[in-house]
Amino acid sequence: MPCHLFTTVEDRIVSLLSQFPDLTYGDLAESLSVSRATVIRNMKKMIDNGLVERVGSKKTGKRKLLK
Repeated sequence: MPCHLFTTVEDRIVSLLSQFPDLTYGDLAESLSVSRATVIRNMKKMIDNGLVERVGSKKTGKRKLLK
């Protein structure tokens, strides 16, 4: 299994999503004091690496940590 090196932002996203899986990109950005684009970029990387997936609809869905 490959070793995944997280950035500080990714570590903080994982921490928040483990506690609050229904946070939006905007909520994450505000909580982390970064731009929404930064959250989207990091989430895309995490999704592409199979670490996070979206479960449910766009309106009521949540993000699930896979590893």
